[in-house]
Amino acid sequence: MKLIHIAPHVGGGVGSVIKGFLDASSKLGCSNEVYCLDHCESNFESLQPVERKEDGIFLKPQRSVLIESLTACDAVILHYWNHPLLAVFLVEVNLPPCRLIVYCHNSGLFEPHIIPRYIVRLCDRVVFSSGCSLEAPNLKELISREPEKFEVIHSTSPLEEFVRIGRNKTIPSMVTNALYLGTVSDIKLHPQAASIFAELSRKGLNIKLVGGPNHSEFKRDIDSLGGAVEITGEINNVEELFKWAHLFLYPLREDHYGTGEQVILEAMASSLPVVTFSNPAEKEILHDPRVLADSSEDFIKKTIAIRDSRELYEDISVSNHLTAIERYDYRKSTLKLLKCLERVVSSGKQQRTAVIDHRNIDPVVAALVTNTLFAGEELIEQFRDSPQGLAKKYLMSVAKKIHGEVGFSNWRGEEKGVPHHYLKYFRSSSDLLDLLESSMF
Repeated sequence: MKLIHIAPHVGGGVGSVIKGFLDASSKLGCSNEVYCLDHCESNFESLQPVERKEDGIFLKPQRSVLIESLTACDAVILHYWNHPLLAVFLVEVNLPPCRLIVYCHNSGLFEPHIIPRYIVRLCDRVVFSSGCSLEAPNLKELISREPEKFEVIHSTSPLEEFVRIGRNKTIPSMVTNALYLGTVSDIKLHPQAASIFAELSRKGLNIKLVGGPNHSEFKRDIDSLGGAVEITGEINNVEELFKWAHLFLYPLREDHYGTGEQVILEAMASSLPVVTFSNPAEKEILHDPRVLADSSEDFIKKTIAIRDSRELYEDISVSNHLTAIERYDYRKSTLKLLKCLERVVSSGKQQRTAVIDHRNIDPVVAALVTNTLFAGEELIEQFRDSPQGLAKKYLMSVAKKIHGEVGFSNWRGEEKGVPHHYLKYFRSSSDLLDLLESSMF
C-alpha cells in the first residue's frame, strides 16, 4: 500500500506518532511519503527511509508537486490540527480524486482549537486520536448520523525505551522527585499551576519543570509564591528525567487542545504515578479516580497521598506500566490504522470538492473563521459577499469568549492556532491584518 501523509509539521509529539507509524507500517510492506507544510525540525533523524528529502520527507513542498503525488497513491492520511498553513491549504486547494483519511490530533472540544465540520465532508474516514473527540459539540450530530465514518485510534509513539526504564524502576524508600515535562505556557497549563507547584515544593517535593517557551516567566510566578523549583527550557535527553523522577505531575487547563498526550504514556511506561486534572483527554488515558483531580486543592491532596503511601504508590506504578505496554503499543495502533485504510482502499477514489465556498472572502480569513469557531462555516455562508460584515461578526463572536485569564490565553496569545498565529504565516493578507488590529487581540 502506497501512502501519502500531509502534516503541518513533523516535530513534537505528533512527529513521534507519525514516525512510529512509518517504522511499523514499512515493516508490513507499506511505502510512505510525508509532505510537511512548514519547514521545521523533524523527529525522523534516525529513521530510514525518510531521513532525507529524496528518501520521502518533503518540507514546504510546491503545491503542484503535492497535488500530483496524491493521484498516484493508494490513500492519503491528512494529519489535522488547527494550524494556519493546513487550514489555508484546505480552503484554497481542490484536492484531486483520492482516498482520504483525516487523523485528528486535537480534541476539537474547545474553541479556537476545533475540528471543523467540513473535515467530515472532505474525507472518507475521520479518525480521532482520543475518544474524547466524540463529544465535540459541532460534530455530535454528524457522528450520530454517520457513525461508520468515525473511528477512534489513540495516537501512540514508540515507548520501548520508557518501558525499559520502567522495568528497572524500584519503589523509592522516599518519594521526593516530581517531574513536569511539556509546554510551559498559559495556553496549556492550568491557571493555578504555579500555585500547585509552589505549594508542593513547600511540602517537600523536589520538582523539575522542563519545557518552554514561557519557562522564565513561569519560574518568576512560582518564586513570587514562595516556591522553589528547578525550571529549564526544552531538552533532548528526556529519558534521564524519567529515570530521575518518582512522580509525574501534569496540571493542564481544562480546555487544552491535546489528545494523545504522549508524555503521559511515556511516564506510565516508565512506571511513574501520573497526577492530572480530570480533563477529557487525561480521563481517556488514565481511568483512575485516585490520580484525576477536580480542583487545585484536590491535585495537591492526591499527589501527597501517593507520596505518603508506599502501597498506593506501588499499585499505581505497576498498573501504569502494564497499561502502557498492553494498551498503548504503537504497533497495535498501526495495525488498527492499516485496517481502517484497507476498508477505504477497497472502494474507489472519490472526487474532492472545495471544502467551503468563500467567494469574496480572503481565503486566509475564511480559514481563520472556519477553524476557530464552531459556527464558523455558518458565518462564511451568511457573509460570503460581505467581508466587512464577516469581520464585524467574527469580532463580536470572539468578544463573548474573551474573559478573564482563560479567555485571554486562548484567544489573545501567539501560539498554536490562535488568531495571531495565522498572522505569523500570512502577514501579506491585508484583510487578516485589518481584522487583528482590533484591540481585542
